[in-house]
Amino acid sequence: MNDARDVSPLGRIERELGVRLPAEYWNGLAADERLVVAGPGQGEEIWLHPVPELPGINAAAELPGRLPGLVIIGTDGSRELLALDSRRQPAPVVLVDVVFTGWDDAVWPAPDLPTFLREYPQRGLRWS
Repeated sequence: MNDARDVSPLGRIERELGVRLPAEYWNGLAADERLVVAGPGQGEEIWLHPVPELPGINAAAELPGRLPGLVIIGTDGSRELLALDSRRQPAPVVLVDVVFTGWDDAVWPAPDLPTFLREYPQRGLRWS
């Protein structure tokens, strides 16, 4: 988790979520606007939510009671949620359906966010 002395908006959001976000967020990725990443097929894309929206999105999903450690960071615009498993560092990327009930419903397509962002344009969402 971020240093309590950090009064930046990102530092406040990390404390509110109780996690340390990947360096890509610190370096401006999806900081203030939704970032759209194109996938391999026409119309296939993921959206990374702006940092200021993360606390509200995660609170609405009632995550602490459902999947402690899961931090939703994006979506495919349909049923799939792109998230991080903050129980581990670096945090692996996790895909879950909107009706997920537990960690058994999750799929881990990449060991971390940089790997996922590098591979997604060629591979799309991997479900195995």
